[in-house]
Amino acid sequence: MDGPGALQRFVFERESVRGELVRLDETWREVRRRREYPEAVRSALGELTAASVLLAATLTRAELLELPARDILRRLFHDEDLRLFETMPVRFACRCSRERVAGLIRMLGADEVRQALADARGRTPQRAGA
Repeated sequence: MDGPGALQRFVFERESVRGELVRLDETWREVRRRREYPEAVRSALGELTAASVLLAATLTRAELLELPARDILRRLFHDEDLRLFETMPVRFACRCSRERVAGLIRMLGADEVRQALADARGRTPQRAGA
């Protein structure tokens, strides 16, 4: 189980025991990097993140795409007293502007921008006059 995160199922062949291991290495580091949490919150967040991966692994891709939210939640949390609130619309709205993007590019510096562009094109960066 190497890499950014992994889910690995297992079974004890001679026992009626099976399970799943989840590792969130890079994913968990990224969550922690974005914000400093008190220890109790960080611990609970880590457990809940791992639990959500384990729960989601019990559903197929088709179920996630086709089943109504109520059915998915009932399957995942069938032992819980579930109350589902009214659905709210979600939409993406980018707050970027030409000025913000230009400022970001300036902060990166010319060498880093050249390298990023070259990486995107799959070429080695070329300096003018070189």
